[in-house]
Amino acid sequence: MKRKGTEEFKTLAIVGKFGVGKTTLCQEVFNDKDVKEAYLPRIWVSMYSKETKDAKVAVLKKMLRSLGVEDEKLDDIKTEAEEEKRSKDEAGKTDEETVEEKELFKLLHALNSNLFGKKYLVVLDNVWEDNEWNQRLDGEKTEYEKTHLSCGFPKGYGGRVIVTSRDEGLAKKIVGEEENVQRLFPRTDVESVWEIYKDAFGKPMKDAAGELIKVEKIVRNEDGTTQTKWVVNPRYPGRYKKELMDKSGGVPWAARMLATSEPLKNDEDKDL
Repeated sequence: MKRKGTEEFKTLAIVGKFGVGKTTLCQEVFNDKDVKEAYLPRIWVSMYSKETKDAKVAVLKKMLRSLGVEDEKLDDIKTEAEEEKRSKDEAGKTDEETVEEKELFKLLHALNSNLFGKKYLVVLDNVWEDNEWNQRLDGEKTEYEKTHLSCGFPKGYGGRVIVTSRDEGLAKKIVGEEENVQRLFPRTDVESVWEIYKDAFGKPMKDAAGELIKVEKIVRNEDGTTQTKWVVNPRYPGRYKKELMDKSGGVPWAARMLATSEPLKNDEDKDL
């Protein structure tokens, strides 16, 4: 990701079960200092949408808005598509393209124009089949496939697209080669899950007697800034950690939720 020399367009899919850390990993890459210097523009798209129709169009509009395209221009594109269709129908000309297909083509063209000549980074976070993003993005377009999603991404300038999904089969449709798929699994390292759990605390915790079992600690970061963290001190850390792994299954999201909802309890650990 950080190499500045290559001009080849590349795609990468990060797949794994819910809560395993796909989005977190992408955020770390997306916000990395070297990545920021190497890629411009950088576009983050949450694939969740309330749209039940024209899912591809909805995602493309999100991308174009991120690039500074105003809603008025997006409305104009739809109007142009409608007028083009109506004009051909009135003239009695054969036009098998729907208004939606015409709008999709124009949006893909607009996206390509805005990214052309740039070393861009696009993250499509949490792709589902319902999003209708199921075409290989590094595929070669043809004049008969002008609404193919790959048409929106200029090739030859070092652009990158990262996709996250729980659906490995769908991810492979988008990125193609097996070597472009990165799988994330639940953690088996107890200590790393324990660190996630501790860092997720947001307020002091007290035991049944009202005594704090969590104390505040000021941590200095590498850049010189400081942040507040909490140190959890259970009487029997081994049992505490085992229960944490049993309940979270090694999934980072589950460990964070356990920390913010209620502390894990052990019958033999009176501090908890």
